[in-house]
Amino acid sequence: MDLNNSISPQDTDTVTSFPASEENYLKLEPNHPIHSLWQMHADVAGRISAPSLQLLFPPEQPEPLTPEEIKKELSRLLFTVTSTANKRLISATSGIKELAGFSTPDIDAEVVVFTTANDLAAWFLLYPPIGAGAEPDRAMLEDALRKSGINNGVNEELLDTLPTDTHRYFRMHLAAIGEPPIHGKDGYTDDLFSRSVKRTPKMTESGKVDYTELNLIQNVQKGETICRIIPATPGTPGTSVKGKTIPCKPGKPVSVPMGRNTELSKDESCLIASITGRLDFSGRSFQVKPVLEINGNVDYSTGNINFVGDVIIAGDVCTGFNVKALGNITVNGVVEACRVEAGGDLILQKGVKGDNQAVIQAHRSLYAKYLENSNICVRADLYTECIINCSVFSDGCIYADSGRGVIIGGQMRASNSVYAKTVGTKAGSHTTIKLGGLPSAEFEHECLQQDLSKLTSILEVLEQQPDSPAKLKGLPTVRAKINMTLNKLREYKETLEELHIQEYVEKYTTHRLICDTAHPGTELTIGLASLSIKTETRYCKAALVDGEVKMI
Repeated sequence: MDLNNSISPQDTDTVTSFPASEENYLKLEPNHPIHSLWQMHADVAGRISAPSLQLLFPPEQPEPLTPEEIKKELSRLLFTVTSTANKRLISATSGIKELAGFSTPDIDAEVVVFTTANDLAAWFLLYPPIGAGAEPDRAMLEDALRKSGINNGVNEELLDTLPTDTHRYFRMHLAAIGEPPIHGKDGYTDDLFSRSVKRTPKMTESGKVDYTELNLIQNVQKGETICRIIPATPGTPGTSVKGKTIPCKPGKPVSVPMGRNTELSKDESCLIASITGRLDFSGRSFQVKPVLEINGNVDYSTGNINFVGDVIIAGDVCTGFNVKALGNITVNGVVEACRVEAGGDLILQKGVKGDNQAVIQAHRSLYAKYLENSNICVRADLYTECIINCSVFSDGCIYADSGRGVIIGGQMRASNSVYAKTVGTKAGSHTTIKLGGLPSAEFEHECLQQDLSKLTSILEVLEQQPDSPAKLKGLPTVRAKINMTLNKLREYKETLEELHIQEYVEKYTTHRLICDTAHPGTELTIGLASLSIKTETRYCKAALVDGEVKMI
């Protein structure tokens, strides 16, 4: 019978018809002894399927062998099949009963059990009987399993059906399968912050890219989780088809990236920040730095700065960039037309050249060499040597009485007093000084009005644009910001109205303008009373007396 004309294994159903795989298939040479045995059986039984030797597993169960292990098992299977087929072929052709020629002996069917090297799976390979030999039965299958020491995970249904299966011979039938060990998983960290910060410019509401917002700083609060610690698992041992325990490999413990100013939580499930500051990854560990040091200028190399601790800038803050910190800010260079806001003290070793665009805020005191053409808001006292054409809002006192000690032009609003050497110029530049109230609230109110105007303009532009993802994303954001700004404006308006009422009844007895020289063009307001200085006044000390601003 020709092998090419035999029935293919795919043409008929069988008890172990699992999905085939080229990797699991044992390829045999045409002159292999198993083909001779198959030919002998085909001459008696008629048209039958060709040998098909595949190490297959049920589709619903994960294979307990890797592709590399399968290759090794196929090599072992080739040795087993070759040796058993060769031995059986010799037995079948060795008997001589008649002088006229050869005759085949009577040999019972043979059950070969092939077990993987790790004893996780076992297969039956059945050779058909020769001559008047006995067909296989359940007892024969069980005896083969017993001799091989297999007693776990046996396919009982196969033991019942295989003896009568049409395609029981010259094929691999999965007889038993054990439980493979589940190796433990290595521990790892689930990072909530990036280990490598990339330059990612921010998109504005109008869809443009803002290259000043590079998001290079990761702020972290004290007690905030930096990463979750996922511990290693021990794994679960397996059981072989011979009933033996197969050990598992435990997972490798996680290496916790704990660095300076970080600590483990009480249950050791998280790495948390022990202080507030800037989060960095040093290559092996996370660390939190309470001070952000910029070695050069704040420009396109750094982007805008937004930090939860103290900031020290060695160079300048260039035009168009923002610096904001919850702590103190120290700038050793010049502050140009930009925004700087400190949650604590603001120390400017040189000063500000604002070009009428700079906005400088300090939630405590401000120390600067000079201030020019800027908007300044200070919640406490301001100390400087020179103020030129600035709008200054201070909830404390303004001290410009060291160095040159001049205040020239602009508007000075101090909640308490103003001290200077010289106010105004001989040319009569208009300089306004107002004492009393809460200047910082007035500043915030003015800023909110400007922000509302800008947001309204952005909203109008967005509404005129054709529908797009950028428009659908930008419109809700802008509208939400407008509503938030309106609410803040109402709050500040109420605060300013209460202060305005108080000014009618409150006497500012401690408020003073004290300077060596006050030039004409200087206008002083204390509460609701005002005084315009018409002539140069030496050793000026002005205060509110009997509801009027007078020299004392």
